[in-house]
Amino acid sequence: MTEVEGWVQQLIHGEREVRVQAEAQLLSLGERVVPELHRALEKELRKTQGLILSYDPVLRLAEVLAALGDRRSLSLLIRVAQLRQKSMANTDHFIVPLNGLLQQLEARADAQDCAALIEILVRFRQQPLSSFPTGSDSLLGWSVQQVALAIIRIAERDPKPELRVALPLLRYSFLYTPLDLMGLHKRLKVVLGSEDLPLPATPSEAFESLPIPTTSEEAT
Repeated sequence: MTEVEGWVQQLIHGEREVRVQAEAQLLSLGERVVPELHRALEKELRKTQGLILSYDPVLRLAEVLAALGDRRSLSLLIRVAQLRQKSMANTDHFIVPLNGLLQQLEARADAQDCAALIEILVRFRQQPLSSFPTGSDSLLGWSVQQVALAIIRIAERDPKPELRVALPLLRYSFLYTPLDLMGLHKRLKVVLGSEDLPLPATPSEAFESLPIPTTSEEAT
């Protein structure tokens, strides 16, 4: 067992004082602990099977990942946030790690952070709502809405042309758009001033894997 694996196991299984020490050690090691935290969180999420309403190891791992502020954790923390409405019980604490990470990405807003946010919209639009179990469309829609709002707030601060890639991903579609996202396309379009900002002729390296609108119609 490596040093990082040991700290992760103590974070999951240790008594309170041990967990506090493990968390401090993991945070001090920085981004190099992220892959091991991801593996551990994936394993703990599989244990929940979507049924457990309050599962402390999931939250501990998610909170450390959020504190590290690594964009690679975005998809996993969205999955954690979807645990929040598995019953009528007050389980809003499951959304806290996602909100914490989004705040960091929004504040930093470098090209890679923006690309990670937009990639969530890309993945979401690749799956019709009918492919999700009953009720999960609203759970996922809420999380993706928070991602879209982060993009909008970045654009409000700095309306960079690269963010226009998000416009067609927020356009309404009966098959792909939950109620949570309605209205956000128009809001982003207004913020970006689409009549004045041309699409980037050559997408930056951070956006190479994303679908870039090729016509004025697709861009709006």
